[in-house]
Amino acid sequence: MIYIINLAAKFGIDPIQCARDKLKLNGKKYPASTVKGSAKKYTEYE
Repeated sequence: MIYIINLAAKFGIDPIQCARDKLKLNGKKYPASTVKGSAKKYTEYE
């Protein structure tokens, strides 16, 4: 965790915003209505 924070500081990246962006991207890529309760591999959703 400390490594990631130091790396983010070095490159001027906000780790909290990166996490929010990633969650938003995953929400679009894997909508809960499609994947909830399913154990399919990620390649089977496309």
